[in-house]
Amino acid sequence: MKLINKPELNDESFKYLTESAPKGLHDKFEIDQELFNTNKVKDLISSGILSISEKNYFRVNEYFTPLQIMLIEKYHKDFFENIDNYELSQSDKLTLLNSPIINYENKKVLTEKLKEPILTQSSELDNLVCHVFAESSFVPELDYEEI
Repeated sequence: MKLINKPELNDESFKYLTESAPKGLHDKFEIDQELFNTNKVKDLISSGILSISEKNYFRVNEYFTPLQIMLIEKYHKDFFENIDNYELSQSDKLTLLNSPIINYENKKVLTEKLKEPILTQSSELDNLVCHVFAESSFVPELDYEEI
């Protein structure tokens, strides 16, 4: 794992290294934005070396947007079990609601956890939220003064 932290590795060598790294050693791996570029972070996520944690999520979100979506999709079970620990932008919510990787139950959880008033976002987000609500028994509490 020490080799992965060498910034002088080119992207192709880094990819081969991450693909051949033994699995199960990544539980405590934390991303350092100074050592990695976007391609390397993508390889870290797809190889499973970079797992989701609050620290890794916030670093990826801050320095390597939009790769936080890839991280959420890769570890969607862990993410949705701990969704209250993460902040999502409107764009992230829209992307996740459109994602074929995120299942219906998790999309329902996402719509239930929206912290902003529901039908006051973009029309695209409104349409996706309404679609998820239409297929579930969840009835949102609406503040009719805001509508």
